Amino acid sequence: TEHSVKSVLQMIHEDLEPDTVAKRVVTPLTGLKVVPYYGCLMSRPAELMQFGDPENPMAMDDILAAAGAEILPFPLKVECCGASMGIPLNEAVTRQGGKIIDLAVSLGADVIAVACPLCQMNLDMRQGQIAKAAKENFNIPVMYYTQLLGLAFQLPERTLGLNKLIVSPKPVLDKLAARDNATKTEDAA
Repeated sequence: TEHSVKSVLQMIHEDLEPDTVAKRVVTPLTGLKVVPYYGCLMSRPAELMQFGDPENPMAMDDILAAAGAEILPFPLKVECCGASMGIPLNEAVTRQGGKIIDLAVSLGADVIAVACPLCQMNLDMRQGQIAKAAKENFNIPVMYYTQLLGLAFQLPERTLGLNKLIVSPKPVLDKLAARDNATKTEDAA
């Protein structure tokens, strides 16, 4: 028997499907502008991963859209963030990460959604270094797509590990809370 290995993202997309995600949403991510960033390894090498289009994967896009997020087209979604070069060649991360963060910010994204722990680390933990190298003032949350789904499923924040993020997710939480308060005010009127 042939055994296949799937990422959690692939399992959610293929086995649960976005429709199932949509049915489980308690608090939609409506109004939240998200750029899904896959990095260079989620769908590559294609013959090994066998998961979506290696140049334009859509699993995270589909799942987060099903949770109500506004997905912004992101042409750098499969560019390398500098990967494991962070220690031996830090400028690779500051250069590559800078391009990714700069584009996300210029598109008006509220958050960068990731699936890869290395991408999350490089874009979140090293964002200060990236900003300094780019002479910019970046402060965009970089959250796992599962954390965003957890917010949509109304899981407790402490369960989602939001306190472990370096760049605060507070702007994301505030935007969702403001939207919820506006909806409550409209409903009361």
